Amino acid sequence: MDNPRVNFGFLGEIMKMNFNIVTDDIRICSATRQKIRILDTHSGEVLSEGIGHEGVKPQRAIFVRDGRVLSTGFTKRSERLYALRSPDNLAQPIIEEELDTSNGVLFPLYDEDTGLLYLCGKGDCAIRYYEVNNDYPFVHYINTYTTSEPQRAIGFQSKRGISSEENEINRIYKLTTKGVVDILQFFVPRKSDLFQHDLYPDTRSTIPALTAEEFIEGKNAPPNVQPVNAVAAAASAKPKIQVAKKANILSQLAPTAAEPTPNKSYSEHNSPQVSAPPSPRPYSQSSQRRPVIDDDMGIVPVGQQRSVSSRSSFIQDRESPEREKPNPMVPKQQRDQARLPDQEDLSPPTPKMQASLSPRMSISSSSGLESAPTNIEEILADIQRMKSVMRQHERRIRILEEELAERNMNNAYSF
Repeated sequence: MDNPRVNFGFLGEIMKMNFNIVTDDIRICSATRQKIRILDTHSGEVLSEGIGHEGVKPQRAIFVRDGRVLSTGFTKRSERLYALRSPDNLAQPIIEEELDTSNGVLFPLYDEDTGLLYLCGKGDCAIRYYEVNNDYPFVHYINTYTTSEPQRAIGFQSKRGISSEENEINRIYKLTTKGVVDILQFFVPRKSDLFQHDLYPDTRSTIPALTAEEFIEGKNAPPNVQPVNAVAAAASAKPKIQVAKKANILSQLAPTAAEPTPNKSYSEHNSPQVSAPPSPRPYSQSSQRRPVIDDDMGIVPVGQQRSVSSRSSFIQDRESPEREKPNPMVPKQQRDQARLPDQEDLSPPTPKMQASLSPRMSISSSSGLESAPTNIEEILADIQRMKSVMRQHERRIRILEEELAERNMNNAYSF
């Protein structure tokens, strides 16, 4: 190991350097005021080079865990922006997004375990954080943390020092303009108290993967990792259950022929005797509902036939539709005189009515001729008879209503 030093022969002031040790070889991403370069750490050779952001102010560039490069810088109009670039073509960004207009330089802080990116500007009061993955648009905005104190410098806590019991994923140390260091903790809300394996994958350990002599010899190795909380991870890990599969002994037995069953005749089969359930209500002729008997409705039993003249005593005078309701304050005698029936309504209809049996076990009035009407005169006579029956029912209803109103008045005023 005569000359262990490696010289990087390029001009320009280096603004940011970042190691990428996730890939097969160890590379350095360096950013100057104009260009972004990827260098080989063993030989110092420039593997890739490209023009970065067009602004003259300082720019920053870091590796993300899949080998791509994320850079922050300015435009010609002092607009701050970030860009995601491919390591094979650094001059052409995959995506590029402007944030705001400010003079503070953006410092990118990247968590390679969870893929979270924090953009902190010098002199700003806000910290923006994103998630970088392989889904378009590749850099997904999450939220912004704001405070009243501007920041002068930012530091990142290692995953080995955070509290996994409270689901803390990152901790940032912020130096304010007053010389005070604020501790900013970022949590993921979870209801479970168990160790969250998706939030805490294995992180870098303190044990080196290569010695200095091995590195100078040109060897490469991925970093050693360790669990964030070994005790909690072991307690919440589910034990693996190994199921021993055994051969089925039934499949090894020779198949046996089934014994034929003798055929039985239909009479030999024991047919179950199904008896009908008893009826909840025994049938009887007396339980049938009898037809309603009401003289006012014109329905009478078969054995008691009445002529039209026997019901003429209930026929009263038809009142005009314009008549008002009876005045309860008028004496009863005057109201009885006012509703005396006329002689015209008391006279029975001229055609003789004869009762006949209806399908509903009642007697309906019909003419002496059992056949249907054949001319217009018979139809008009039937219509007149129906109107007479309707007038009788209407008159009876009015009389009952007046009597009911009179009884209510007597009960109310105690006449």
